[in-house]
Amino acid sequence: MKFIYLSFLCLLSIAGISQTKLSFSFDASGNQVLRTPVSSARKMATEPVVKDSIFAERFVAFPIPVTNNLTVKWVSDKANPLQLLQLHTLEGKLLFQQKITSQNGQINLDFSVYTWGMYILTGVNADGKTHVIKIVRQ
Repeated sequence: MKFIYLSFLCLLSIAGISQTKLSFSFDASGNQVLRTPVSSARKMATEPVVKDSIFAERFVAFPIPVTNNLTVKWVSDKANPLQLLQLHTLEGKLLFQQKITSQNGQINLDFSVYTWGMYILTGVNADGKTHVIKIVRQ
Protein backbone atom coordinates (compact mmCIF):
# COMPACT_ATOMS: atom_id res chain seq x y z
CA MET A 1 0.00 0.00 0.00
CA LYS A 2 2.86 2.36 0.83
CA PHE A 3 4.41 1.63 -2.57
CA ILE A 4 1.20 2.57 -4.40
CA TYR A 5 0.83 5.76 -2.34
CA LEU A 6 4.48 6.73 -2.98
CA SER A 7 4.14 6.03 -6.73
CA PHE A 8 1.01 8.17 -6.90
CA LEU A 9 2.79 11.09 -5.18
CA CYS A 10 5.74 10.83 -7.61
CA LEU A 11 3.44 10.86 -10.63
CA LEU A 12 1.52 13.81 -9.23
CA SER A 13 4.69 15.83 -8.62
CA ILE A 14 6.00 15.08 -12.14
CA ALA A 15 2.69 16.20 -13.65
CA GLY A 16 2.87 19.46 -11.69
CA ILE A 17 6.40 20.22 -12.84
CA SER A 18 5.66 19.61 -16.51
CA GLN A 19 2.98 22.32 -16.76
CA THR A 20 3.72 25.10 -19.26
CA LYS A 21 3.38 28.63 -17.97
CA LEU A 22 1.81 31.25 -20.24
CA SER A 23 2.42 34.93 -20.77
CA PHE A 24 -0.36 37.18 -22.10
CA SER A 25 -0.14 40.44 -24.05
CA PHE A 26 -2.93 43.02 -24.06
CA ASP A 27 -3.77 45.98 -26.30
CA ALA A 28 -4.55 49.50 -25.09
CA SER A 29 -8.20 48.72 -24.36
CA GLY A 30 -7.43 45.66 -22.26
CA ASN A 31 -8.23 42.93 -24.78
CA GLN A 32 -6.00 39.86 -24.92
CA VAL A 33 -3.95 40.01 -28.11
CA LEU A 34 -1.26 37.32 -27.79
CA ARG A 35 -0.61 34.17 -25.73
CA THR A 36 2.96 32.87 -25.54
CA PRO A 37 4.51 30.04 -23.50
CA VAL A 38 7.13 31.03 -20.92
CA SER A 39 8.77 27.60 -20.76
CA SER A 40 11.28 26.98 -23.55
CA ALA A 41 11.05 23.18 -23.09
CA ARG A 42 7.70 22.99 -24.88
CA LYS A 43 6.71 24.80 -28.01
CA MET A 44 3.07 25.82 -28.25
CA ALA A 45 1.32 27.31 -31.25
CA THR A 46 0.35 30.88 -30.54
CA GLU A 47 -1.99 33.07 -32.50
CA PRO A 48 -3.45 36.50 -31.91
CA VAL A 49 -6.80 36.51 -30.15
CA VAL A 50 -7.76 39.76 -31.88
CA LYS A 51 -7.88 38.77 -35.53
CA ASP A 52 -8.57 42.34 -36.70
CA SER A 53 -5.51 43.74 -34.95
CA ILE A 54 -4.73 46.27 -37.72
CA PHE A 55 -8.04 48.03 -37.12
CA ALA A 56 -7.76 47.59 -33.35
CA GLU A 57 -4.60 49.70 -33.42
CA ARG A 58 -6.41 52.37 -35.47
CA PHE A 59 -9.44 52.65 -33.19
CA VAL A 60 -8.40 53.46 -29.63
CA ALA A 61 -9.97 54.98 -26.55
CA PHE A 62 -8.03 56.24 -23.53
CA PRO A 63 -7.60 56.53 -20.58
CA ILE A 64 -9.23 53.34 -19.38
CA PRO A 65 -10.50 53.42 -16.68
CA VAL A 66 -11.90 56.86 -17.41
CA THR A 67 -12.79 59.42 -14.76
CA ASN A 68 -13.95 62.59 -16.55
CA ASN A 69 -12.91 62.72 -20.24
CA LEU A 70 -12.49 59.88 -22.72
CA THR A 71 -10.48 60.45 -25.89
CA VAL A 72 -11.39 58.35 -28.93
CA LYS A 73 -9.00 58.37 -31.92
CA TRP A 74 -9.37 56.63 -35.26
CA VAL A 75 -7.62 56.31 -38.60
CA SER A 76 -9.70 54.80 -41.42
CA ASP A 77 -8.61 53.54 -44.78
CA LYS A 78 -10.39 54.69 -47.95
CA ALA A 79 -11.75 51.23 -48.76
CA ASN A 80 -13.56 50.79 -45.45
CA PRO A 81 -13.97 54.07 -43.53
CA LEU A 82 -15.36 54.38 -40.03
CA GLN A 83 -18.87 55.84 -40.27
CA LEU A 84 -20.44 55.78 -36.81
CA LEU A 85 -19.46 55.91 -33.13
CA GLN A 86 -21.90 54.75 -30.44
CA LEU A 87 -21.73 54.51 -26.66
CA HIS A 88 -24.06 52.05 -24.91
CA THR A 89 -24.65 50.87 -21.37
CA LEU A 90 -24.37 47.15 -20.66
CA GLU A 91 -28.16 46.99 -20.79
CA GLY A 92 -28.05 48.29 -24.38
CA LYS A 93 -29.27 51.86 -23.78
CA LEU A 94 -27.80 54.27 -26.36
CA LEU A 95 -26.06 57.18 -24.60
CA PHE A 96 -24.08 58.79 -27.43
CA GLN A 97 -24.04 58.52 -31.21
CA GLN A 98 -22.11 60.49 -33.80
CA LYS A 99 -21.67 60.08 -37.53
CA ILE A 100 -18.06 60.24 -38.69
CA THR A 101 -17.26 62.41 -41.70
CA SER A 102 -13.45 62.36 -41.67
CA GLN A 103 -11.10 59.43 -42.14
CA ASN A 104 -8.79 60.57 -39.35
CA GLY A 105 -10.11 62.12 -36.22
CA GLN A 106 -10.51 62.43 -32.51
CA ILE A 107 -13.46 62.97 -30.18
CA ASN A 108 -13.41 63.85 -26.49
CA LEU A 109 -16.39 62.45 -24.60
CA ASP A 110 -17.43 63.99 -21.27
CA PHE A 111 -17.86 61.03 -18.90
CA SER A 112 -18.48 63.15 -15.81
CA VAL A 113 -22.23 63.02 -16.57
CA TYR A 114 -22.29 59.19 -16.44
CA THR A 115 -22.29 57.03 -13.31
CA TRP A 116 -19.50 54.58 -12.53
CA GLY A 117 -19.65 51.23 -14.27
CA MET A 118 -18.99 49.59 -17.62
CA TYR A 119 -19.90 50.97 -21.03
CA ILE A 120 -19.52 49.71 -24.60
CA LEU A 121 -17.97 51.95 -27.29
CA THR A 122 -18.74 50.72 -30.81
CA GLY A 123 -17.25 51.83 -34.13
CA VAL A 124 -19.13 50.84 -37.29
CA ASN A 125 -17.40 50.58 -40.70
CA ALA A 126 -18.97 51.29 -44.08
CA ASP A 127 -19.47 47.56 -44.65
CA GLY A 128 -21.33 47.21 -41.33
CA LYS A 129 -18.48 45.57 -39.43
CA THR A 130 -18.41 46.64 -35.77
CA HIS A 131 -15.41 47.14 -33.51
CA VAL A 132 -16.03 47.19 -29.74
CA ILE A 133 -14.03 48.67 -26.86
CA LYS A 134 -15.04 48.07 -23.24
CA ILE A 135 -14.96 51.28 -21.20
CA VAL A 136 -14.81 51.37 -17.40
CA ARG A 137 -15.95 54.56 -15.60
CA GLN A 138 -14.51 55.10 -12.10
